Amino acid sequence: KPAKPLGKIAYVADFRYQDDRRTADISAVSLYNMCQAAMEIVHEVNSECGNPDGFLLKFDTILQLQEGETDILVLPSLEGASDAVKEKIRDLYRAGCALIATGSVSGLEDIFGVRSDRRKSRVNKLSYGEETEVIYPYNAEFFYSADGAEEYLSSDGACVMYRKDRALLINAPLLEVGVDSFREFSLAERANISTLIRTALGDFIRENSSFAIRADEKCGVNLVKTKQGETLLLLADYSAFEQEEPREVYVWLGQQKFKSLEKLSYDEYDPELNLFQKDGYTDGFSVKIRPHEIMIFKAE
Repeated sequence: KPAKPLGKIAYVADFRYQDDRRTADISAVSLYNMCQAAMEIVHEVNSECGNPDGFLLKFDTILQLQEGETDILVLPSLEGASDAVKEKIRDLYRAGCALIATGSVSGLEDIFGVRSDRRKSRVNKLSYGEETEVIYPYNAEFFYSADGAEEYLSSDGACVMYRKDRALLINAPLLEVGVDSFREFSLAERANISTLIRTALGDFIRENSSFAIRADEKCGVNLVKTKQGETLLLLADYSAFEQEEPREVYVWLGQQKFKSLEKLSYDEYDPELNLFQKDGYTDGFSVKIRPHEIMIFKAE
């Protein structure tokens, strides 16, 4: 792997059993952690934005995180976090790091501009900007009301996401708001299929991040290093399955400087690789990729 994480987005993967949810009226056997489920959706949206995956932290390692090592910090519930961890998060925010909270923001309510207001409210429609979306009706759980924050993603029941400057709070379990409504899938937890939730998260991520490498939307990219010391670039397409023909995507390498880039072929499909070079180095390329294909490139 690279000497430093390329993602510039970090996920604090410390989850409490108190944030586990079972929505039996949606799915009979569905048991999930609401913070983990929301974090997985944030990760999906970040990849669909064409950004590297980022890296994981725990509360006991966040204290070693340095200013500038991440643009965005994705948080679980802070109920179990120490005062030192909360102060570290506050310091990172002051230094320019954006925050996405998926649960309690206890101790940092001023940053997120909210106050505790736990309740349930029936939701059947989402609104973001000038767009609206009808969703599966549900009596969803909400945790906060505004105390300086703006309604970033609203609904006909209560606010789903609050925003104050570079701090975004997901104010409801995302497996209660915008879930798949097919009853035949009830043996597993239902996926969140809301377009507006993904649009809102994607806009926030793009606005608050400056990634070292990135690709076109609906196409994720990452760099890894093998045990043999080779540097490989992975490019994955996330476009809809109804797309039949390969599409041309562009990848920007930023400060990553490679003298050569070679596509490793595993089947007969071998599209032309167009390299963009400057001062003898490759700083970007374009290639035609098939729906949901993963391409691997060797970089030197």
